[in-house]
Amino acid sequence: MKITNIEVIPIAMPLAARHHDRARRKRMYDMDQHVVVKVHTDNGLVGYGDYDYWVDDGPEEYRRASARLDESGSFSEGASE
Repeated sequence: MKITNIEVIPIAMPLAARHHDRARRKRMYDMDQHVVVKVHTDNGLVGYGDYDYWVDDGPEEYRRASARLDESGSFSEGASE
């Protein structure tokens, strides 16, 4: 089995209960942002994973996470039989 495709799906959920932490960063009482990862294999199996990050990490953290997942060469090799 080999990984044939990885989809990175960002999910932003607007939540009203925002506050500032000790470092004066804006936080929420629940999760801010999530990234869902959908992994496809050559035999038709599909798997899902997720990664959460804080809203103040924002686009830069999302880009870093996406870049790590887009480097699917080593990821595919690790999943191969």
